[in-house]
Amino acid sequence: MPLWILERISKPLLTAIGRKGLSLRPPRSTARRAYWHASAVSLVRPRYNPFRHNLVSKGVLRYALVFFSSLSFAAVDLHSAFQTALEKTETKPIASARYEQSDEQVSQAFGLVLPRLNFVGSYTRQDNSATGAISSVSKPDQKLARFTLTQPIFRGLSDIYAYQAVKKRRDAQDAKTFQTTLSIYKTVAQSYYGLLSARKDKEDLLAQTDLTNKRIREIQERVKIGRSRIGDLLALQSQAAILKAQVAGAENTLYQAEESFKLSTSLDPATELVDSEELPDATIAPIDHYLSLIEKRPDVMAERLENEAREEMIPAARGGHYPSIDLTANYYLYRDGLLADTKWDAGLVLTIPLFAGGITQSQVREASQRQKEQELVVSATRKAAEREIRVQYRDLQNQKSQFDLLKEAYSASQKNYVEQTKDNKFGLVTNLDVIGALNLLQETKRNLDKARYATYISQALLHASVGEIPKGK
Repeated sequence: MPLWILERISKPLLTAIGRKGLSLRPPRSTARRAYWHASAVSLVRPRYNPFRHNLVSKGVLRYALVFFSSLSFAAVDLHSAFQTALEKTETKPIASARYEQSDEQVSQAFGLVLPRLNFVGSYTRQDNSATGAISSVSKPDQKLARFTLTQPIFRGLSDIYAYQAVKKRRDAQDAKTFQTTLSIYKTVAQSYYGLLSARKDKEDLLAQTDLTNKRIREIQERVKIGRSRIGDLLALQSQAAILKAQVAGAENTLYQAEESFKLSTSLDPATELVDSEELPDATIAPIDHYLSLIEKRPDVMAERLENEAREEMIPAARGGHYPSIDLTANYYLYRDGLLADTKWDAGLVLTIPLFAGGITQSQVREASQRQKEQELVVSATRKAAEREIRVQYRDLQNQKSQFDLLKEAYSASQKNYVEQTKDNKFGLVTNLDVIGALNLLQETKRNLDKARYATYISQALLHASVGEIPKGK
């Protein structure tokens, strides 16, 4: 774009922004954000000028709309933060690599039932001095070149059972990969709402500090004219000092939340996050609905599939007792001796195991015990899953109930503070009563905000406890 167009775009735009006092960053509130957009568009709305070509004003409008629209989409929601974490974290690629390994093991197991083709070449020199003569049978130099094909026909079905076992283990690893994704989601959700909560808590404390300082200035004026006691002023100043200490503690909590968010998502801690002032209007299903989803949890699925794989390994080990039959075929490119003119041969090889030192039977007993062990692991995993679902369900119920009660308490404390302030002007209540009402209002506001974010976290953890990841809007 030419420089003169940039100058015409930027100069009036920035001048109007400075005159209107409009911030370049859109506010978080939905209503204020709409007003901000309307103000931004009104700043760049072209005015009719018959002596100027309207292409410039259209370009200004187009540039401004793109500019402000890009700013409005700068905020990151939970789903976007989660997707970023999946791209940046090392945990998910590790789980994916393990799945690829299990997939290759399936290919290897399938390859055991396929024929094998080999090329064999040999050269042998032997001592023929005892024969006294050199014949075609006893040449000192023996050469051989052939292709050998071996096809397993029957191996006691061990290869079939082993193939089924590795397929189930691959599916189990796929479930473990999704379990890793769920763990990342839970970590991101906790750090995301934890950061929002820390920011809001600091914001509430700063607002409380402003109200207290404003009240201090009012009491100072009343002390000067003798309408308030010096003790009231000292009480407010003491409260301001306590708030200052609380703000310092909130800043430390905010720093820890930012570091946790950065570690879990690799995003800048200063990133603007999407925040909703109200809880989503969603009812909690009965507990039986969530308990019915236990078998769909990836950790339960993984352990159950591992148990099925170990069940397959028992007959696979038992197959070592059975005979094996292989088909072999050779095609000779060159060989010495009486069969030099024979180009190929084929045959069946039967192998009957008679005694192997008890190794085969020991392997069968080992496979059986490993399967029994896995059954206990599956049972323990189900119990842990049920306990987690019940705990998260109860926690969400308590958080939502606490939020609703605090919402009512905040509304009542607002009215109480307003009435106490009015009565104080007429001398009906003391300044200490107003201070108490103010403290109650601000503490209730802090608890309300904390309960809201705690409810968001409980919702995310309950979804994750049944193997669900809510989709972003």
